[in-house]
Parts: sequence; structure tokens; C-alpha cells
Amino acid sequence: MKKFLLLCVLGVLSLSASAQIYLGGTFGLDRDFTNNTTDFAISPEIGYNINDTWGVGGTISYQYRYEDGLKANVFDLSPYVRWTFARVVDDKLHFFVDGGFGIGLGDTKYRTLKSDTLCIWSIGFKPGVSFSFNNHWTILTHIGFLGYNGANDAAKEVGFTNNFGLDFSSLNLNFGVYYTF
Repeated sequence: MKKFLLLCVLGVLSLSASAQIYLGGTFGLDRDFTNNTTDFAISPEIGYNINDTWGVGGTISYQYRYEDGLKANVFDLSPYVRWTFARVVDDKLHFFVDGGFGIGLGDTKYRTLKSDTLCIWSIGFKPGVSFSFNNHWTILTHIGFLGYNGANDAAKEVGFTNNFGLDFSSLNLNFGVYYTF
């Protein structure tokens, strides 16, 4: 048993010695004055670069949505796999695609009235671009979404929809910073 535990500890130490773990997150904001809607999202993120091409990670997000008096607060969990398909400008500029799924739960509120539990889900791809300043600091942006989004009735009340396709709206544009260990 002691040998097994020692082997496990050595395995974890060897992985962490060459680990490319990153911490960071993204945020997005969309305000439509014509339709009186606001969307805000903040997504702390953790991930692991397996090699120069592949990585895995996940976000735990908070999203706030306001649509003409109706409010929604949603917490979302979204694991993903990242494929970096191009590296240019002295290996500083990276083009990537995150493929994954997400599920979010929350509630809606109209003034003092609360509704049933809101549920949203998605599966698809998010293309992105990142720029590494050095071995540790990176800025990035996700640009759009290709896939399926779903919503229950409570979520549809505040503007979430069931849809499939390619979406380059400002709702799918977010910016972030990472620190790689």
C-alpha cells in the first residue's frame, strides 16, 4: 500500500512539474437600448494544456439578463476541449476552437414575483484568438458560437431561446485574461 501511495505521489509531482495549468476567465456585456435588454456574464476558468495543440478546461459562470422588467440570474457549468489549430507571430498569436457543453440553472423575477427554475443548456463550438505576452500572461477573446442552445419555459420568458446555427452576435463575444503556471 505504501508503494502504491508513493507511486501516486510521484506521478502527480511529475505531471505538475511539466504542467501547463492556467487560471483566468472571461467576461461579456451587451446592452440594447432600443429593446431595453442587458446581458452580463463573468466566467472564471481553469484549464490544462496537454500539449501545444490540445487542452481541457471548464468554466463556472454567472450570467445576469434583464429584459424590460424581467430579470434572470443564472449559474452555468461548462467543460470544454480546446484545439489550437494555428500559431503565428513567433508563436504568440493562437487561433483555437473550444468544443464543449454547458448547463445553467437559475431563476427569473418580475419586480417581486419569482418564477419557476430557469434551465438552459448548450453544446457546440466557440472559435477564439489569444495573444501570449510571455510564458505566463495571455489575453483572449471568443468570437461567436456554432451549435445548439436550449431553454425551458422559464428561460424563454427572459429571452433565452432554443436555436441551432452560427451566431456572431455580441452575446457571444467575450474577452479574458489567463495566467499559466
